[in-house]
Amino acid sequence: MLSSEEASRRVQRWVNESKTLRIFVFGKLGAGKSTLINSLLNKQVAEVGSGLVAVTTEVSDYSDKIEEVHYKKIKIYDIDVTLWDTPGLQDPLVDKDRLLEDIRSNISDNVDLYVYCIQMTQVRAEQGDYDAIIDLTRSLGTDFWKRSLFALTFANDVSVPLSADGKTLQEYFDQRVDGWTKILRTAVLKAGVNRTDVDHIPVIPTGIRKERIPALVAKGTPWFSTFWITCLNRIRFFSIPAFLTVNQEEWSTEVGDAITVRVITERLQRMGDQLELQIEQDPHSLLEIPKEDLWGYLKDAILNKSYTDTDSAPGQHHNYSRCAQIVLVTAAAAVIAGVVYYYWRKE
Repeated sequence: MLSSEEASRRVQRWVNESKTLRIFVFGKLGAGKSTLINSLLNKQVAEVGSGLVAVTTEVSDYSDKIEEVHYKKIKIYDIDVTLWDTPGLQDPLVDKDRLLEDIRSNISDNVDLYVYCIQMTQVRAEQGDYDAIIDLTRSLGTDFWKRSLFALTFANDVSVPLSADGKTLQEYFDQRVDGWTKILRTAVLKAGVNRTDVDHIPVIPTGIRKERIPALVAKGTPWFSTFWITCLNRIRFFSIPAFLTVNQEEWSTEVGDAITVRVITERLQRMGDQLELQIEQDPHSLLEIPKEDLWGYLKDAILNKSYTDTDSAPGQHHNYSRCAQIVLVTAAAAVIAGVVYYYWRKE
C-alpha cells in the first residue's frame, strides 16, 4: 500500500512531465476544422473561413493566426499547445505526394490526438474522402487510428429533406450518424486497419461550442460534452494532465468531475488489463495508486501545482499560493494600519 506522500509524488511527476498538447486535424477545405479547434480549446486560435488556406501546399501550424510552414505554440495556462492543420488532401491544387511527405516529416509518436473532420451535411462520402483515409494510413501507419476520431461537423445545420419519408429530425439525424459511422469505419478497414481498432474509432456529431444541436437536445447531453469526453478517451494517456489543464472548466463542475474520474479510471483499468502502457514514465507507478484516490491527487496537482502537504488525504491539500496571498495582504493591511495610527497619534 503506497503512502499518500509517495502517491502524490508519482502523480505530481506525471503532471510535471505532461506540459505539451499536440493535435493534428485532417479534412478537406471548408470542413469546419477551425470552428472545431476553437471549440475544443475554448479560444479563438483560428479564424473561421480563413484558417484553411487553399493557396498553401504545406502543413500549417497556427497560434493566433495561420502561419505557413512555421511552427508556433499557443500557451494556455502553462501548457504548450501545438496545432497542425492540413490544406486538404482532396484539393486538386495540392501536390498530394509533397503534402504527405510533409505530414510524415512533421508527425511523430508524440502527437496526442488526431481529428478527421467531415461535413455531416454532405449527401454522401466523396471519393476524395476514401482516398485521403487510405493515403493517411499508408503514410502514418495503422497505429495512429488508436488516437483518432471522426468529427461530423456542421451537425447543427442538419435538416430533414423532403425525401425523408416523414422522418422526424431525431430519426433522420440518428440515421445519418449511423450511416456515416458505417461508411467511415469501412473505409478505414479497407485501408488495412484491423477490425478491433476500427470498431473503436468514434464518430461524433459536432457544431459550435455555445450552440445546441437541435437533434441532440432531446438526449439531454450537449454535443461538446460528448466530444470532449471522447477526446479524453482517445488522447495519448501521458498527455491527459495537459488536456485537463487546458480544459479545466469542463471538469470543474460536479457532473464534469464525476465523468472525468470515470473516464480516467476506465483507461487505467484497460491499461492494467491489456498492458497497453502508453505512458512514458514508469506506468506501474500510477497503476499501483488506488483508483478511487488517483483523481483527487491529479486534480490537486493540476489546480495547485504543488504537493507540499503530502500527508493530507486526496482532495484536501492546501493551496499554498492562496495562503501566501492571504498572509501578504494581512501583513500589508497591518503595516498600513500602523502608519495611519502613528500619524494620528502624532497629530
